[in-house]
Amino acid sequence: HDGTDEASGSPVFGTTDREHVVWDGFYVDDATSPSHSDTGPVVIWGSTDVTISRCEIRGTTIAREDNHTGIRLEVTRGARVVNNRIHGIHNAATPSQNHAAIQAYDTSHALIEHNEIFDVDVGIFPKGDHADDGFPNGAYSIRYNRVSDTLLQATKVLGVVEVDETPTEIAHNLLAGGSGAVIFTAVGTDHPAAVRFHHNTIIGGSEGAVAAFPPTMFDVAITDNLVVGAPVLYTSWDDATITTVRGNGFAMAGNFGDPTTDWAVSEAGWSHPLASWQAFSGLDADSSVGDPTFVGTGDYHLAPGSPARTASSTDGPAGCYVTGDEVIGIDLD
Repeated sequence: HDGTDEASGSPVFGTTDREHVVWDGFYVDDATSPSHSDTGPVVIWGSTDVTISRCEIRGTTIAREDNHTGIRLEVTRGARVVNNRIHGIHNAATPSQNHAAIQAYDTSHALIEHNEIFDVDVGIFPKGDHADDGFPNGAYSIRYNRVSDTLLQATKVLGVVEVDETPTEIAHNLLAGGSGAVIFTAVGTDHPAAVRFHHNTIIGGSEGAVAAFPPTMFDVAITDNLVVGAPVLYTSWDDATITTVRGNGFAMAGNFGDPTTDWAVSEAGWSHPLASWQAFSGLDADSSVGDPTFVGTGDYHLAPGSPARTASSTDGPAGCYVTGDEVIGIDLD
C-alpha cells in the first residue's frame, strides 16, 4: 500500500463486532504497513472482551490530522490492553492529541495496564463519548504503565463519564517528561466526570503535572501523587471557578510536591506555593512538599527514610510505589 494514500491502507489486525478474541505477541511496523485514515495499525471496534497483549507497535510520523493511533478502541466493552510496547507515533506538522499510543471512544470497563509507551505525541487518551449512541465512555482502569518522552501529555482525559456507578481510575503509573502527566479537557458540560487520579509518580512536565481546565469537571479527585520538577496543578481557573469545581466534587489531597516550584499556577494570573494554595483554594489540606529521596538515578522507588513514604492521605506512600514490589511497565511474569 501507499502510506500517503488515506484510502489504500487498513489496520494490520484487530476485530470488528467480535467477542472473546486474544491477539498475543505480534509486531507491527506502521511505516511498512500503512493504516487507513482515522484509525491506526491496531483497531478494536464494536467488540467485547478483546485482549491485545505482548505486542510491539512501532509507529511512524504521519502527515495527517486525523486520529492516527497505535491502538484504537471504539465502541468496546471489557477490552484488555496489557504488556505492550508502543512508540514512534507522531503528527508531521505539530504534536497532536490525536496521535496517541492508545486512544478510545465510547469504551467502557477497559483495562490498560503494564504497557511501556514512549516517543509519542500523547500516551493514553480516553477521548470521546458520543452521548446519543448508547455506548458510554468511562470506567477505565489505567494502571502500572510507564509512559515517557511524550511531546504532549502522558495521559489525556476528555469525554469520560461514570459508567455502571464505576469511576475511571488512573493509578500507579510512572509518567515522565512531556508537557505533563494528565490534562483534563472538555467539549461539553457534563464531563470529565468520575475520575480518580492517584498514586502516580510524575517526573517533570513543562505545563505542570496535572492540567485542569473545564469548570464542568464532576467528581474528579487528584490524590496521593508524587511530583518532581513541575507544579502539581496548572489551570486557567480564577477564584470563582475554583468555587464552582469544588462544588462539583473536585478534590486534591495527600499529594507530595517539589519545594523548588510553585504548587499551582493559573493562566488567570496567579501562582501559589503550597501553603498559600491551601489557604486560597481550600484544597490539598494534607499535601506536603520535600525531597522524595529516590533509591537512585532513574529508579523511582522511595529510599528508606523518604518523607514521601508517609505523605499520602492515608499516611502511606505517595507515588506509584506503595509496597515497593509493584512492576511499572511491562510485566511478563
